[in-house]
Amino acid sequence: MKRLAICLSLLCVFNLFNQPTEIIHAQKPEHKTDIKLTADQQEELENLYNEMFETKKQLINKYAEYDVITQNKAEEKLARLDKFQEKLKEHGYVPHWPHHGKKYNCDKSE
Repeated sequence: MKRLAICLSLLCVFNLFNQPTEIIHAQKPEHKTDIKLTADQQEELENLYNEMFETKKQLINKYAEYDVITQNKAEEKLARLDKFQEKLKEHGYVPHWPHHGKKYNCDKSE
């Protein structure tokens, strides 16, 4: 009886790990790519993002001040943050996710 329970348990475990992963990876992300925000919506998002970026910059500067990170690393992080802020502005404050296309087997043009 004990052997039967162990065999059934092992069979269940093997079945769990033997599920097709293609189904999981074939799912498309649940975001739209053809969004156009109004000027008011963009302005509201811009204000929120500006507050967020200023707070993040303050945090980075504090980490540098407290020697948690080097000044060089802080400058790199601030430059990357500025670049990200510009990209968001270019895209009208709609997040841009093309780099996940391979993961979900999606065409970037969709």
